[in-house]
Amino acid sequence: MRFLLLPSGPLWAALLILGAAAGISLSGATAYSGLFLLALVGCAFFAVQRLAFAAICVPIGAMGCILFFNAVPRQVDSIYYEHLLQYPYIDIFELIYSSYKQNLLGDQEANFAKGSFLLLAQPFVNRNLSYDEMAYLVPNFAVSLVIASLISELSMEFCKNHKISSQKIVRTIRSLSAGFFLISPSVMFFSSDFMKDLYAILFGLLTAILFVRRQWAWLALAVIISFVIRRYNPLMSFCLVMAVKGKGRWDYAMFAGYAVLMLGIIKLNIAAMANMLLSIVYIYMNPLPFRLENWEFPTGLLTFQGLVFAALPVFAVYQVLDRRMRAQGFDRIAISIALFGFLVIAVGYNNMVNLRGESMEIGRGGDNMTRKAFPALPLIDIQFAFVLAWVGTFLASRRKEVTVEMPDASLRNVPPVQTL
Repeated sequence: MRFLLLPSGPLWAALLILGAAAGISLSGATAYSGLFLLALVGCAFFAVQRLAFAAICVPIGAMGCILFFNAVPRQVDSIYYEHLLQYPYIDIFELIYSSYKQNLLGDQEANFAKGSFLLLAQPFVNRNLSYDEMAYLVPNFAVSLVIASLISELSMEFCKNHKISSQKIVRTIRSLSAGFFLISPSVMFFSSDFMKDLYAILFGLLTAILFVRRQWAWLALAVIISFVIRRYNPLMSFCLVMAVKGKGRWDYAMFAGYAVLMLGIIKLNIAAMANMLLSIVYIYMNPLPFRLENWEFPTGLLTFQGLVFAALPVFAVYQVLDRRMRAQGFDRIAISIALFGFLVIAVGYNNMVNLRGESMEIGRGGDNMTRKAFPALPLIDIQFAFVLAWVGTFLASRRKEVTVEMPDASLRNVPPVQTL
């Protein structure tokens, strides 16, 4: 029982990195010096765990955030959040509480706790800096580091629950999945402004890990915070849990039940169902690469990332259909990502049809779909890491198979010839 009351490994990682970010904020450091100090903390954090690739990716991610800053246009929501940030902490809390109270009383016009993530973000923002002075890069990069550490933990949970015992392979997968997230153009893009997306991903991942590790007391708190930040966050956490947990008797029934729930949300709308099928590929490849405007900087880097991920839907089909892949649990990752695509379309349908009174069309997701698909990135990074590890293992085994031993006893000490 005592373990229910103590922070787990992921919580200690979060406290370490966010504590460093708070110290940087209180010190009044500039964005450049703050990112430099955080990069040192992040490098040390991953290096101690022998996750070399992730450690190398930390400074690359920090420099990428600076590169994207001036190129990314400001979002309307971020300007609203920045305005709220000027109020004292207690005033922000009262505003969030008031919006919840109005919504629970049936006032549909009430803003449903918009900006509630500010209750978490405010202590880490140096409010003496303006947006033009990159005031939000330090807290956003700190959250990205925590997310990367949680992705590493989540991939380790998959390995543990599916009997992957090689420590070398486990470290490789952990390092690749965390590193891919840190150098992702999507992360750099959404880190440039003051938005809730990173905080939503943070608590979605934390909820999933605490559930898998049965840290019930901390889980209850994480679920509440996750829901307050973004109402459908628990549904995202469900996909993460189902992807990494050990095999269960009712897993496929739960997958089917989740899909039925999504179909119920869209009320079996034909266009929405077609979009759900399209989302199985779109969740990997967004923005769409065949639109010329999507290749302009900085969006073009996100589009290029989608092309890098383009092979993953093919591997996903293989993971679902191949018996050996299913036996190792890889089909669960593929199915969970597909269901996340269904969730994105269901959310878009609700915003388009129920809130704005528009009709859904095939090819229109109903919202900023690149932003809505962003929380799927941790799971895609984990899948990508497993695919690369699998390909590497396969190629290594093939090289061993084609090794030819030289029979001459006089040449016994000569290394074998390898034919590639």
